[in-house]
Amino acid sequence: MRTQTYSHRIFANAFQMSMLVVLLVLWTIVFCYPLPYSHGVRADLPKSNFPQYQARALSEDSLSITLFRDGIFYFRSEHIPPEELTARLTAATLLGAERKVYVRADARTRYEHVKEIVDAAESAGIRNVVFLAEQRKSASAK
Repeated sequence: MRTQTYSHRIFANAFQMSMLVVLLVLWTIVFCYPLPYSHGVRADLPKSNFPQYQARALSEDSLSITLFRDGIFYFRSEHIPPEELTARLTAATLLGAERKVYVRADARTRYEHVKEIVDAAESAGIRNVVFLAEQRKSASAK
């Protein structure tokens, strides 16, 4: 009878250790895996048949602005009010960032919010504004 209790304890400890390992792996995947696009925030981008790849848009020091359909602005990965956008762009360019703004605007956003980004970039002395889009899926892939 004593050996049976001991074997149950070994099984319980092995089961607990395996569950701990699974939880540790899941925690690592969820919290340590970097999210693609816009440094952690993602908008539903418009679709295009012939988008051009913009390698610099994914770099940490790029001037990326994400705009959601309800008018919420993210500069890099930080939520900011639209009034601060010009000051942030000016400060970033003074620190040596590329003088190009990458805009990830939701496909259903209002144009007045997009115009705020273009006006802020122009006020900061940036003339190059790039609107990012996703590749439209081909008819053969459906």
